[in-house]
Amino acid sequence: MQEEAVGEERFVVVEESEELSREVAKSFAAQARAAVGARGRFAVALPGGEAAHGFFRQLAQEPLRASIPWEKVHLFWTDERCLPQGASGSFLGAATDCFISRVELPRANVHAVPVGQSPDAAAMLYGNHLLEFFGGEVRFDAVYLTLGRQGGVASLFPNAAVLRQRARPAYATFSEEDEEHRVTLTPGVINAARAVELLAPQGELAELLQSLLAGARDPLALPAQLIHPAEGELTWWMTIDSAARLDPTTFVPQAR
Repeated sequence: MQEEAVGEERFVVVEESEELSREVAKSFAAQARAAVGARGRFAVALPGGEAAHGFFRQLAQEPLRASIPWEKVHLFWTDERCLPQGASGSFLGAATDCFISRVELPRANVHAVPVGQSPDAAAMLYGNHLLEFFGGEVRFDAVYLTLGRQGGVASLFPNAAVLRQRARPAYATFSEEDEEHRVTLTPGVINAARAVELLAPQGELAELLQSLLAGARDPLALPAQLIHPAEGELTWWMTIDSAARLDPTTFVPQAR
């Protein structure tokens, strides 16, 4: 595993995706223990997408599972598909199958997006719940993201209206690729986190990562370029093949 820190950004490059899943899960456990020790709870937003499933499964494996103070962990989601209650394909459902059903996590600590109504209503309710939980200013201890093929994270798609929204923590948006409505956190909420962990383990993302990190800045076309925590650290998690077009020993990202 190779690590390179540049300013408030850190780049971790590992051999393959299974190792990445293990290392990210260990980071989650360490963050949970530190947050509980410092603030009495660990409030974390999890991503959708298959790239996170390996990391999720690791959380349910011993000895890691026993090292996490689950009773103090509060799970939220960076985004969610607006599907009927109980439908397969939800990001909550995937996380439940991978680890939530296998750990001692209180049901009240799972803060699902309320998708049983219109997308706009779901986004409003979810945003209000976030404001209530955090007491006004939404600040996660950690936000986990997976990089999409279009250069987006969460459900922040290229040129989407939500990229310019700031009034509320969450908004409804639409995935043209999947032809589905979703609810997503805003870039501002993500950037308010104490730590942001961005997973990019897929080899087919190598060219995209080069554009994101070493190419011209165009955050409306490449929304992942909007992610830069205001007072926290951004960690890019990559495999050797996904980082193939980058030189992590000399690469310096552009100013955000």
